[in-house]
Amino acid sequence: MSDVMRNVGLDLVVGRDNIFREEAEVWASTFNAVKKAYAKIGDKRCEHCPNRGIATEQRSDWSYMI
Repeated sequence: MSDVMRNVGLDLVVGRDNIFREEAEVWASTFNAVKKAYAKIGDKRCEHCPNRGIATEQRSDWSYMI
């Protein structure tokens, strides 16, 4: 899939650092994508987020696991 994305230029559109390839550890790519998403939104959390209003160093961001 990554070859196809590169061949059609999609990797440049979404940014290569926004493509998370599967790693040896199961779900590592999903976990890394979720961590990046939390870092990107920073303190801009919805009103229902349990970590809203908590100082960054005290926050325990959730991870996505199936």
